[in-house]
Amino acid sequence: MNTPKNENVPEPDSDKPLHYFAFSFQRLYPDRSITGSVYMGYSEQLVSIPRLIAAKVAAEMPADAILIGLGYMGFMTQTQMRTLT
Repeated sequence: MNTPKNENVPEPDSDKPLHYFAFSFQRLYPDRSITGSVYMGYSEQLVSIPRLIAAKVAAEMPADAILIGLGYMGFMTQTQMRTLT
């Protein structure tokens, strides 16, 4: 996936704990719907409009897709986020 660079998305660093969120988007069409989701980590426990837009781009969703779900996953390192069971 080739996601455009966005200053609202920190560079991955598996040793630096971040606040992780799960974003889900949906776009309805007359004959079908598409959904997409992505996990994003931020240094602050805040989600702004620019961060929602960056998440939509990262999920490869169209600009007119709507946010249908947002979940806070916790404050952890990237390694923890990918490996905790």
